[in-house]
Amino acid sequence: MTITTVLWDADGVLQDAAPGWYDRLVAMGGPEFPQACMVAERGPLTGDGSFADAIGELVARFGLAVPTATVLDIWTQITLDPEAIDLVSRVRAAGTRCVLATNQQEHRLAAMSALGYPELMDALYPSCHLGVAKPDPAYFHAILTAEGIEATDALFIDDRDENVAAARHVGLAAVRHDPESGVVGLQQILQSYGVSSDVSTSSTGGTGVSTSSTGGTNISTGGTGVSTSSTGGTGVSTSSTGGTGVAMGGLAR
Repeated sequence: MTITTVLWDADGVLQDAAPGWYDRLVAMGGPEFPQACMVAERGPLTGDGSFADAIGELVARFGLAVPTATVLDIWTQITLDPEAIDLVSRVRAAGTRCVLATNQQEHRLAAMSALGYPELMDALYPSCHLGVAKPDPAYFHAILTAEGIEATDALFIDDRDENVAAARHVGLAAVRHDPESGVVGLQQILQSYGVSSDVSTSSTGGTGVSTSSTGGTNISTGGTGVSTSSTGGTGVSTSSTGGTGVAMGGLAR
């Protein structure tokens, strides 16, 4: 079996919600508000309705004085793992196709796109565009059809057991990634399936992590690394060890 394409999950693998997101929601609307937000997100995760509208209705129902935009902002506070991002770049540069396989609604997807995911990946397959979400097997069938590959050509990496089980049921090689293991764990998964990340680095446009004292946090264009900001200009932080927070969403991302 030769793996030609790696399907990468986002949250818990390449990124996480910024620390403290759950507590912030509780502070805004009380202990029942976070779960209500997750429920409101379920439709938008498969492209059914606007997440912004759903949260606006929820803010009104709870009688909150907090602006809808303030609640929505929590979903755009994303912590990237620069080492994992760099690994994706190296895998792709070594010749293996890399695609994003993630449950997202349009609002959060827009924030992720601004971080540089379209440049990092060969293709993006967010659930809101496919009309189906993990762990539904139809999600994986949709990606295989779009890619024009067989299930045995693909490796799927995700941090959720139910998503991994669904992918295996479809016939993909699928492995659960432990967020605590960081990039070392990801490298071990890739190596066990013969997926190379061995490419030479360059002092210009290489595969490392670059640091900027101004501007926001973005995956650099060309899919060769990430730039980090010491000022947090976009409100997005980065982590060098991999995020371990709770994944957001009414469905497993």
